Amino acid sequence: EIESEMSSTNNGIRSVVQDRMLSLLREVQPAFGWKVLVVDKSSVRFVSKACRMSEITEEGVSVVENLELERQPMPSTEAIYFISPTLESIKRVIADFPEEVAPAPAPEAVVKPKKKKGL
Repeated sequence: EIESEMSSTNNGIRSVVQDRMLSLLREVQPAFGWKVLVVDKSSVRFVSKACRMSEITEEGVSVVENLELERQPMPSTEAIYFISPTLESIKRVIADFPEEVAPAPAPEAVVKPKKKKGL
């Protein structure tokens, strides 16, 4: 019985997180075509637990990119950064926008709060 209640609570939490994640993706409406979701190593686990790839695609995301890996520039595609609040991740986002490059569409940034101990 306790396991059933815990499973029910976890599904409820997952549903709330999933709804919020998809809502954030829905808020970004690019003028032309698709958008890119960029995640760091911590956030990718969070996103994959909350949403299926098909749900993310339904919200107009064409590809999910790993912030830590070398990526092809996509200056005409809007990006949503869903990252952890670490210095490494912030530096990588800044590196995506070198000053000498023509302005790209403004990225949307969602910083996942650090998990508090005991939660």
